[in-house]
Amino acid sequence: MYDTSNCGKAFRKLTPVSLAWWHSYKWATKLLFKLFSADFFAPYYHHLFPTQAFHVDKLSLSAASTYITYMRLAYPTFRLSLADALRTPDINFRQMTMLQNLQDIFECYIPVVSKVVYNCGYVTYMF
Repeated sequence: MYDTSNCGKAFRKLTPVSLAWWHSYKWATKLLFKLFSADFFAPYYHHLFPTQAFHVDKLSLSAASTYITYMRLAYPTFRLSLADALRTPDINFRQMTMLQNLQDIFECYIPVVSKVVYNCGYVTYMF
């Protein structure tokens, strides 16, 4: 985009700079995995791939996006069970925290990360 020949001058006026949107999505996804990897994502990964080691720093964005998509698709099947478990009076503080974190992941964090839009010219990418 930075040329001294002015060949791309008209093109630069019509094309938005959208690199920041992509990086925002990438880092939001990576942060989500780092925050909840010990309690949720690592066990989930080991359930899918029992012989593989889970390294959150080596996880590619496409793999993380795929796992989030799988989780979002599965959530409606256990949403009511999770809500019932949260209302159970005889659970301890650790169990309540884990259940609340799980609900927050599905109700807040994944939707927020998934709404980051990558807009590159004519292509719009969103989960």
